[in-house]
Amino acid sequence: MPSKNKYEHEFISEENMTVLVNQLFKIGTTILVNIPSCDTDPAITIDLDLQEMTLHITENSLKHPLIVDEIRISIVRSGLIPPQNLSNLEKLLKEHYEFHKLVMLSPCIPIALDTGSLIRGIPTLIRELLAELATYIIFIEPQTVKDELDRMLKNGKWSSRLALLAITELNRIPNLILSRITNIPNHAEDSDSKILEELKILAKDLPHLTFLTMDKNLAIRVAKENIRSVFLDQPVLHDSFKIKGHDPGRWVKNISRFLHTLAIAAGTISISCADETITLNGVWSGKKPEHWHKNLIRILIPSGSKILPPLRRHLSILQKASDRAKSRYKKTIEPITGPLLTTREAACLLRVTPSTIRRWIKMGKIRAIRPTDRRLLIPSEEIWKLMSPENSMKENH
Repeated sequence: MPSKNKYEHEFISEENMTVLVNQLFKIGTTILVNIPSCDTDPAITIDLDLQEMTLHITENSLKHPLIVDEIRISIVRSGLIPPQNLSNLEKLLKEHYEFHKLVMLSPCIPIALDTGSLIRGIPTLIRELLAELATYIIFIEPQTVKDELDRMLKNGKWSSRLALLAITELNRIPNLILSRITNIPNHAEDSDSKILEELKILAKDLPHLTFLTMDKNLAIRVAKENIRSVFLDQPVLHDSFKIKGHDPGRWVKNISRFLHTLAIAAGTISISCADETITLNGVWSGKKPEHWHKNLIRILIPSGSKILPPLRRHLSILQKASDRAKSRYKKTIEPITGPLLTTREAACLLRVTPSTIRRWIKMGKIRAIRPTDRRLLIPSEEIWKLMSPENSMKENH
């Protein structure tokens, strides 16, 4: 570990990681990535000018077999190489949307997730692919997935890091935690069987449910129950594997997310560009756990680095902008703990029109916040209250 008198540290989020990559791009065009559990030096070469990333990893260069999983997870999560059949899923969801648009004012696309798809950031990839349908997609987390995340958090450092990636993904999407599903049959001992039983119950209320999984066997078991399932296959990594980009702006964003995710999945990585060497520490063991909740990792930078002053200046500007945005809607009567839904998403769940939702907000029947002058966000707990048996929809009309 570098000494404190030679290095300074900052904390950086995944969203702000592009600031660091852009600063590196100004002093050089090639980033070399070293991973402690890999003997190859460097393990990865990233050419920002040619938009090309090369993996220099072979079976003989690995100190730990998990390094391949760490890199594969980071590649998929960053969007550099999406799952092989993600385009088929995109087509399926668009067809589903167009069909229901004819019969519903606010068509809803319900999607259930497994832990693997959350770890690899599949919901974010779907939202980026289907930007025009973003408000119509409702992601649903089965209770068993939540239990699996709790188990992973208590089951060692590597599992804990992956669980934190999944939790970060959950915090980004409006999701319905099905806590009402508690009567799991006694014979369902493994998590796959529990997920299957939950999906059966869920499909009764949501006949057009789509289940996303990174487990092929589970996808087959779910399909046998006449529940639509999509198996998302991961890319196969070969020796000296190359990834080529096309859009410069998109490439920098993908590389930034890749480095941030790899730092968490691998624990620690170091990146070099020109004469600069920076350590990204994804294992935060300090006294402030909110750094994990905010998806921040620690970066160690040499004290005399050229990029340190502009990096701190840009991060400070972004932090002030974020604080201003939060101050606009932080005054609420009750604290907001769950995800926030748009008026369309709330209308989809309650099977009413968005105008009805806005009318209920004006009447005071639904609590909402206004992050901007033209946008309303509704705490999910407000919707679940209206969906409970004691508050039927007839009473709200």
